[in-house]
Amino acid sequence: MLNFMKKTFHLKDLNIVFATREFANFAIESVKDHKANEISLQDVESVSRSFLDELYILSDKNHMQITDIPENILPLFEVIKKSHQDQVLYAPKIKVTVSSKTFA
Repeated sequence: MLNFMKKTFHLKDLNIVFATREFANFAIESVKDHKANEISLQDVESVSRSFLDELYILSDKNHMQITDIPENILPLFEVIKKSHQDQVLYAPKIKVTVSSKTFA
Protein backbone atom coordinates (compact mmCIF):
# COMPACT_ATOMS: atom_id res chain seq x y z
CA MET A 1 0.00 0.00 0.00
CA LEU A 2 1.35 3.41 -0.97
CA ASN A 3 1.11 6.13 1.63
CA PHE A 4 1.27 9.58 0.09
CA MET A 5 2.10 12.36 2.49
CA LYS A 6 0.25 15.56 1.78
CA LYS A 7 2.46 18.61 1.92
CA THR A 8 0.64 21.93 1.87
CA PHE A 9 1.96 25.18 0.45
CA HIS A 10 0.21 28.35 1.67
CA LEU A 11 -0.10 30.90 -1.14
CA LYS A 12 -0.29 33.81 1.31
CA ASP A 13 3.38 33.16 2.12
CA LEU A 14 4.38 34.33 -1.35
CA ASN A 15 3.46 37.95 -0.58
CA ILE A 16 2.36 38.66 -4.15
CA VAL A 17 -0.78 40.08 -5.72
CA PHE A 18 -2.86 37.20 -7.05
CA ALA A 19 -3.81 39.01 -10.23
CA THR A 20 -2.29 37.56 -13.42
CA ARG A 21 -1.65 34.26 -15.13
CA GLU A 22 2.08 34.93 -14.82
CA PHE A 23 1.76 35.13 -11.04
CA ALA A 24 -0.15 31.84 -11.11
CA ASN A 25 2.76 30.28 -13.02
CA PHE A 26 5.14 31.69 -10.41
CA ALA A 27 2.96 30.28 -7.62
CA ILE A 28 2.93 26.79 -9.16
CA GLU A 29 6.71 26.87 -9.61
CA SER A 30 7.04 27.83 -5.93
CA VAL A 31 4.79 24.92 -4.94
CA LYS A 32 6.95 22.57 -7.04
CA ASP A 33 10.13 23.95 -5.45
CA HIS A 34 8.71 23.13 -2.01
CA LYS A 35 7.70 19.66 -3.24
CA ALA A 36 4.13 20.23 -2.08
CA ASN A 37 1.01 18.65 -3.55
CA GLU A 38 -1.63 20.87 -1.92
CA ILE A 39 -2.12 24.58 -2.48
CA SER A 40 -3.85 26.34 0.39
CA LEU A 41 -5.77 29.56 -0.24
CA GLN A 42 -6.28 30.06 3.50
CA ASP A 43 -6.15 33.75 4.48
CA VAL A 44 -6.05 34.87 0.82
CA GLU A 45 -8.42 37.83 0.63
CA SER A 46 -8.86 38.23 -3.13
CA VAL A 47 -7.78 36.76 -6.46
CA SER A 48 -8.49 37.67 -10.05
CA ARG A 49 -10.34 35.32 -12.32
CA SER A 50 -7.33 34.98 -14.62
CA PHE A 51 -5.06 34.06 -11.69
CA LEU A 52 -7.50 31.51 -10.28
CA ASP A 53 -8.24 30.06 -13.72
CA GLU A 54 -4.55 29.53 -14.47
CA LEU A 55 -3.95 28.17 -10.97
CA TYR A 56 -6.80 25.69 -11.49
CA ILE A 57 -5.42 24.55 -14.87
CA LEU A 58 -1.82 24.22 -13.70
CA SER A 59 -2.70 22.53 -10.42
CA ASP A 60 -4.75 19.95 -12.30
CA LYS A 61 -1.95 19.42 -14.82
CA ASN A 62 0.60 18.97 -12.01
CA HIS A 63 -1.67 16.72 -9.90
CA MET A 64 -2.01 19.27 -7.10
CA GLN A 65 -5.07 19.97 -5.03
CA ILE A 66 -6.38 23.43 -4.15
CA THR A 67 -7.61 23.53 -0.55
CA ASP A 68 -8.86 25.93 2.13
CA ILE A 69 -10.76 28.13 -0.32
CA PRO A 70 -12.25 31.13 1.53
CA GLU A 71 -16.00 31.72 1.29
CA ASN A 72 -15.56 34.96 -0.66
CA ILE A 73 -13.46 33.18 -3.34
CA LEU A 74 -15.44 29.93 -3.46
CA PRO A 75 -18.20 31.16 -5.85
CA LEU A 76 -15.59 32.23 -8.41
CA PHE A 77 -13.72 28.96 -7.96
CA GLU A 78 -16.92 26.98 -8.56
CA VAL A 79 -17.62 28.96 -11.77
CA ILE A 80 -14.09 28.25 -13.03
CA LYS A 81 -14.33 24.58 -12.09
CA LYS A 82 -17.70 24.21 -13.85
CA SER A 83 -16.40 26.07 -16.93
CA HIS A 84 -13.53 23.61 -17.31
CA GLN A 85 -15.64 20.55 -16.63
CA ASP A 86 -18.34 21.56 -19.13
CA GLN A 87 -15.96 23.24 -21.62
CA VAL A 88 -18.22 26.31 -21.56
CA LEU A 89 -17.27 29.79 -20.37
CA TYR A 90 -19.55 30.70 -17.47
CA ALA A 91 -19.65 34.09 -15.81
CA PRO A 92 -20.35 34.63 -12.13
CA LYS A 93 -23.67 36.21 -11.20
CA ILE A 94 -23.12 39.57 -9.61
CA LYS A 95 -25.44 42.22 -8.26
CA VAL A 96 -24.89 45.61 -9.84
CA THR A 97 -26.67 48.91 -9.77
CA VAL A 98 -26.63 51.06 -12.87
CA SER A 99 -25.94 54.67 -12.00
CA SER A 100 -27.59 57.57 -13.77
CA LYS A 101 -24.54 59.74 -13.08
CA THR A 102 -22.28 60.81 -15.93
CA PHE A 103 -18.56 60.99 -15.35
CA ALA A 104 -16.23 62.88 -17.65
